[in-house]
Amino acid sequence: QGGVAGNKAIVLALENYLQKTMHVHRYHALAGAIGVALYASQQNREKSKFRGFENLDIESVKTKSFKCHKCANTCIIHQTKDTLGKLYYHGSLCDRYEGLKTIGSTNKKQTSSIFQERNTCLFNSSNTYSPGKTNDTIGIPFALHFHALLPFWTSFFSELGTAYQISQPTTKRTIQRGISVCPTNPCLPVKIAFGHCHELLDLGLNKIFIPSIPNLSFLTEEERMNHLCPMSQAWAYYSKALFSDKTEFLNPIIRFGISRLIKSDLVHFGHSFGASKKKILKAYERALEAQNDFLKTLQKKGDDTLSNMQSGKIYAIVLSRPYLSNDPTILLQLKKILDDLNIEAIPSDMISCMPKNSYELNGMYWYYGKRF
Repeated sequence: QGGVAGNKAIVLALENYLQKTMHVHRYHALAGAIGVALYASQQNREKSKFRGFENLDIESVKTKSFKCHKCANTCIIHQTKDTLGKLYYHGSLCDRYEGLKTIGSTNKKQTSSIFQERNTCLFNSSNTYSPGKTNDTIGIPFALHFHALLPFWTSFFSELGTAYQISQPTTKRTIQRGISVCPTNPCLPVKIAFGHCHELLDLGLNKIFIPSIPNLSFLTEEERMNHLCPMSQAWAYYSKALFSDKTEFLNPIIRFGISRLIKSDLVHFGHSFGASKKKILKAYERALEAQNDFLKTLQKKGDDTLSNMQSGKIYAIVLSRPYLSNDPTILLQLKKILDDLNIEAIPSDMISCMPKNSYELNGMYWYYGKRF
């Protein structure tokens, strides 16, 4: 089941490897959702408020749409008025309209603020040094792996005395601009990443920094099988191909997963700024310190939450890559749903999850797969 089941090459490869016939779910793309629905139907729950399709008078249901101007997202809000006069809303990226008429009071305690705490930690751990915008100011698109590595890179550039500017958080306009330039149909985070490049170009920056990162470190020993998503790695090259006529792209290969190579990668990259090897290695040590401080702060907050769990309250760890769970436009209504269910949700990178030994993870190719 799942979307990959639609790839006939994968099915054939599994059949060849296992020497068995593979049976693909007829509705493989929806199988997980069907399973969740079946599971939910078996649980003890409150009486459903759904009145049934047979009681629905389609002709008496009124709908209209309007644009919300409360923020830069300018969401299109769709309003539905049912036969009893109740109003229902959908279409916004926040909960300004959704549920206001059906759920009741909006004064319910917000239980998922730890997501905001996580992003606060990210920016507090990131160096804010900037000598002012110059022709050499580097643009950093706040997307994909920068959601995890921002403290490292801001500290690295600050130590080198290089000015940088980070793009603003994602908005609906960012998404729309990213979609408009996509040469293929990648996942939403990649489309958003292209949108951030577009917005940095609007600022008139002459350089945009997007490293290609094949792997990240996870265990104490060096290991090559800590790979990031191929599209995340290729983002650097796609962007250069799409926008190289408008600005210069800095696309070094940085192998975080192998300590002896990351230093040589950074020295090679730092030389392009005219920095000495000594200064580059000092910047690396400072960047590593900032990144480790960020991770320690995150995990301390996560550990504190788990050590103070309240009896009778539900806690959930959200298994997700940082650029998914910490970008509000991708998170969408998840935070609100968890709040309404009174579930305390914790991002997975705020949890200490080191295995006892590397043998437990043998064969796992992906860095985030190991995390999960």
